[in-house]
Amino acid sequence: MDAQRQELIFSALFEESNDALFVFHAEERRLLDANPAAERLTGLGKDDLLDLTPTDLFSACDNCGGMESLYAAFLRANGLQRVRDCCLRASDGRAIPVDLSVCRIATQGEPLTFVVARDASERHQREQERARLARAVEQADEAIVITDTEWNALYVNPSFARITGNAQDEALGRPLSQVMRNGSECGHFNGLLKRQLAHGETWKGRLSLHRKNGAPFDAETSISPVRDAAGQVINYVVVMRDVTQETALESQLRQAAKMEAIGQLAGGVAHDFNNLLTGILGYANLLKEAASDDNRVFKAADIIETAARRAMVLTQKLLGFSRGAKRQDVRVHLHRTIDEVIDLLERTIPKSIVIRKHLRADPPFVQGDPAQIQQTILNLAINARDAMPKGGILSFETERVAEAERLREGVGDSDGRPFVRVAVKDTGCGIPKEIQERIFEPFFTTKTAGQGTGMGLSMVYGIVKDHGGTIRVQSEPGRGAMFEIWLPAPPPRGPK
Repeated sequence: MDAQRQELIFSALFEESNDALFVFHAEERRLLDANPAAERLTGLGKDDLLDLTPTDLFSACDNCGGMESLYAAFLRANGLQRVRDCCLRASDGRAIPVDLSVCRIATQGEPLTFVVARDASERHQREQERARLARAVEQADEAIVITDTEWNALYVNPSFARITGNAQDEALGRPLSQVMRNGSECGHFNGLLKRQLAHGETWKGRLSLHRKNGAPFDAETSISPVRDAAGQVINYVVVMRDVTQETALESQLRQAAKMEAIGQLAGGVAHDFNNLLTGILGYANLLKEAASDDNRVFKAADIIETAARRAMVLTQKLLGFSRGAKRQDVRVHLHRTIDEVIDLLERTIPKSIVIRKHLRADPPFVQGDPAQIQQTILNLAINARDAMPKGGILSFETERVAEAERLREGVGDSDGRPFVRVAVKDTGCGIPKEIQERIFEPFFTTKTAGQGTGMGLSMVYGIVKDHGGTIRVQSEPGRGAMFEIWLPAPPPRGPK
């Protein structure tokens, strides 16, 4: 091929190329020529381009160490050199990402540098999007896992380690069922669920899982299949949000709603029953007056009156549970109340039970009815005593709880008001988990016939709720029980 034909071919390629082409004088650092694609990319005409030095043209280049180091690489170039992620300055001042291909050529003895600049904006944008996505996944509060089709973990984010207790390197390459300490339901994805995922559908639901230390937790979970270009499932993406606290709060809400309904029913029954007892007591009194000379009838009427009065005491407990009874609303010194309860207990409690106090609430005041609060603590203490027939430790604890802490516990509203926490603990037989949700129901008791009416804890529940407080129980069979009560503190006193 003759030189003229080669020159025509090169000229056509130079003019028609979609990549920006620049020809520099290597030693004088001046631009000798640029093609139309260079004009389109920079937004500058050729005359304006030729007025620029290479330093001006690549002045926005930061990724390659500045134009000086880049141009030094141009001068040292032997053969074709490639430089990624440089920037070209546009007419409006924008920095356009470009990939450069550089080679040294010599024409008629002049040292020239030939530069091909390919617009990398789309690639750069995709990389930025991937980087943003990677940062979002890494910093997400939810646990995010990518698995293969056999449920082996290929990627886990930091929140997965925080929620499950498994470090990232511990989880990678292992089946999720093993990572979750055999408590994960991920190993049970078969049948309908597996078919649903295989058909490209996303599964959503709540799973009961286990952390590395064996502690259970609830996770709101979404599982999505990832398909390749051919439509085959190649991965699964698992997103889990720890909702253990939310589940507990939902359970408390359901329990509160149930107890509210039972309370309304108990209150209605108590009012009607009280009316009947009033009539029974009245006629019993009439019988006693009319039978003053008949000892046998008098004694029968007296038994009726005594039984009716006992029944009225029971209705008062029902009314207390249903919040139908009137109460005082004053400042109550909680520590004095606990001391009074202990004085009452020490007369009847076995010597094998040791009483301990950890009273840290300062100031130790709550707002409410002194008699009802004393009755609440006394009932809990008597239950604790009955749970330790062979002896043990009965503890009373108090502490003042700030708003932020009680809100974390799901207690009260955001009104800025502090609460006082009271705990009554024993080392007795404990309460099975399956009946813990029922212990506050009226007439529910685990004691044998004649040992209890099942109204003690229901009355405690009613009093605490009526005072705007919260009651919870923590217990395991054989490891004792702890009843916690949160009661609102009184408002601060104004200046005298």
